[in-house]
Amino acid sequence: FLGFFFVAVMVFQEKAEGSIRAFRVTPMSSWHYIFSKVVANLAVAFVYGALISLLTLGLQVDYLRLFLLLALSSFMMTMVGLLVGVFYTGLSDFVYAAMVIVVVLGLPMAGYLVPALKLPFFDYIPTYSLVFGAKEIIFPTGRTDFFGELMLPLLLETVVITLLTKWVIDRRLMREV
Repeated sequence: FLGFFFVAVMVFQEKAEGSIRAFRVTPMSSWHYIFSKVVANLAVAFVYGALISLLTLGLQVDYLRLFLLLALSSFMMTMVGLLVGVFYTGLSDFVYAAMVIVVVLGLPMAGYLVPALKLPFFDYIPTYSLVFGAKEIIFPTGRTDFFGELMLPLLLETVVITLLTKWVIDRRLMREV
């Protein structure tokens, strides 16, 4: 969720400073803009994830799968932050939409913590795979279908969100609106 807020704040600052206007006249595409945000958030996610994991779980974690999950989740939340952030000019405008998104994306965590709250549509919320993927990495049960059942839906949802984000950035951010 941190990447979601970080990327939105980056967009707000760039709008206020006029960086977006300057970027529009460069030969770079909107993919360059998008991936610059992804790289920044991935760096933060990897450093934070490595520190927290090492300090709390030690070396008993499958770090390859953990970093794969971190990369995919950071990428997805960056795309969601960009997708929503381009419609607002500042954090004060963005905060209410952000809270709704955080609540919706947090529903799978509520379903995990209180199983009686889990509703069938929770499986289709992108963060569902993150919650149960993290659980499998931290407390392995020996599931062999980890990537098929949990990560494939997250990957597909991330691709859809990325394409939608690209379209919105091209329409809203890279044009004078």
